[in-house]
Amino acid sequence: MKYILSLLSLVLSVQLFAQTPSQMLMVLDIDDTLKVSHILDPLAAVANGPRVENLYRGMPGLLQSIRTRFPDMPTAYLSNAPTELMGFFHSQFLKLNQFPEGSLILRRDLPSSDHKLLKLRELLNLSKPRYVILMGDNGEKDIQVYDQIRKEYSRTAFFIYIRQVYYSKDKKPAATGQVLLPGQMGFVTPIEVAMDMALKNILSLDQVQALIDNVVPNLLNSAAFEDTRGRIGELSFPRWQDCRDFVWPQQVDRIRWGRDGLVNAWKIRVLKRCSVPPQDD
Repeated sequence: MKYILSLLSLVLSVQLFAQTPSQMLMVLDIDDTLKVSHILDPLAAVANGPRVENLYRGMPGLLQSIRTRFPDMPTAYLSNAPTELMGFFHSQFLKLNQFPEGSLILRRDLPSSDHKLLKLRELLNLSKPRYVILMGDNGEKDIQVYDQIRKEYSRTAFFIYIRQVYYSKDKKPAATGQVLLPGQMGFVTPIEVAMDMALKNILSLDQVQALIDNVVPNLLNSAAFEDTRGRIGELSFPRWQDCRDFVWPQQVDRIRWGRDGLVNAWKIRVLKRCSVPPQDD
């Protein structure tokens, strides 16, 4: 019965958006953006599907900070995963890890490359926002879909953040990541996103510094930073992640964060990790 109710909520989720103008809208991908899924590896993706504990470290805190600043902002978790297979697991993932409340919108039909684009159009037409936060990853089609929607809604301001988990020059075609397009910012931890959002007045400096204090010490911890194969829970960099395309967003260096020693140590560690291919256990 619980599973049936979960599916029913997915079917009705898009109807929860008010048909009145909204200042802001936030739309988030799940797999490889919030959840450690390894979606380009079919065997790993199947194994990771029911692992609702596996999330990228600090992401709930980042999103909760945004919702604290904009408590009435409509939020949608938009995934290309099929409802029948992943509806329950994705719902549990969001609830267990205390992500902000929002509509969970999954695919209810056959595999379609248009699912996210069509649903994004519905969401924007319903809420009519002035500003839209889009967050995804470079594994499948998020980059292209977000760029298309940005072009179609040229009067709307988009803030597009892409987690770089795959390398665009990988020798294995099935594991090749997508290249960022203009207007998109790459990230590998929530800290870069938070810093950029402070520049855009989405987050306050105090919120960013609180996130730094909560997340960066764990990112610097050796055992937590480079996660071993099979480890579950809140992860920083899964062993398979290949972030060699990541480029440090220079604009965030314009602000003094009040945690210079901590931030510099974290920046060095992240850039070192993303300068080399992933290491096998």
